[in-house]
Amino acid sequence: MKQSAKILTIAIALVAGIGSTAMANGTYREEPVAQSTYTPAPTPAPAPAPAPEPVRQQPATIVTVVSSTGPYISASVGLGIAGDWKENGYADRVKNSIPYNVAIGYNFGSTRLEVAGGYQKHDWRDYNDDASVTTLMGNGYIDLGSPSSGFRPYLMAGAGMADVSVSWDPNSITVFAWQAGAGVGVKLGSGWTFDVGYRYLKPSSLKCPSDDNKVDWELHNVMAGFRYQF
Repeated sequence: MKQSAKILTIAIALVAGIGSTAMANGTYREEPVAQSTYTPAPTPAPAPAPAPEPVRQQPATIVTVVSSTGPYISASVGLGIAGDWKENGYADRVKNSIPYNVAIGYNFGSTRLEVAGGYQKHDWRDYNDDASVTTLMGNGYIDLGSPSSGFRPYLMAGAGMADVSVSWDPNSITVFAWQAGAGVGVKLGSGWTFDVGYRYLKPSSLKCPSDDNKVDWELHNVMAGFRYQF
């Protein structure tokens, strides 16, 4: 038993000595620590910015611009108030009627010139007779206010011819006639204007077609109609 313990002690001493010698001679080295192979995940790229909202184009608005100058046509109808037919010292009463008028002209902005034709027929109040008047006139207008205004009063005057006929004679007489008046034009858009006005119409040097007697006669016309400018 003592012999076995002695042998074990000697073996341990030998092993310890061999280890010390190896360390002294540098034959002993530590195994290198394995380097970590972990690679961090790449930083994710930023999300792309959202696409801008498309700009919605508003549909083009077509605006019709009507010039303040240019040619025009017009038509009107109204109430014709006739004065007495005064002939040879007598005054025959005449009924009212409906006058008609058409015209073609040119608008210069603040003035207008036109050629107009008109017709009206009046019955006698006390007799079964009548007189008719057909006119061809050259008229001039002064439009007041700005050309861009939608409400324009005006003054007018004209001169031309009046052909007067009576029911009791097949002949007619053509005489000089003149007229003057005033009114207002109201623009409706797209070249249209509503026109209302008063005209004083006077056939001058009028004679009765049947007996050549001098006649004094006058007409008061209140007209309303439309004017279209191109």
